[in-house]
Amino acid sequence: MRINAGSDRSIGTVHGFQSAEDGIRQEAFANASLIAAAPELLDICESILAEVDYEGLNLESGRVAKLRAAIAKATAQ
Repeated sequence: MRINAGSDRSIGTVHGFQSAEDGIRQEAFANASLIAAAPELLDICESILAEVDYEGLNLESGRVAKLRAAIAKATAQ
């Protein structure tokens, strides 16, 4: 199954939808759904982090550190 971002841009392909095993098909569907949502998830995470930084909030808790690390991982930084 080809994964599209918007109507005209392919961002990946997930295999396993034709498997005879239900678990493999379910995993393929879950992977495809996550890949398709990834651009929007990254966008909202970056927006939340920018708001935290703009407001000067002292939220360097473990959750904010994990958010920064996830964004860095997603953007290969």
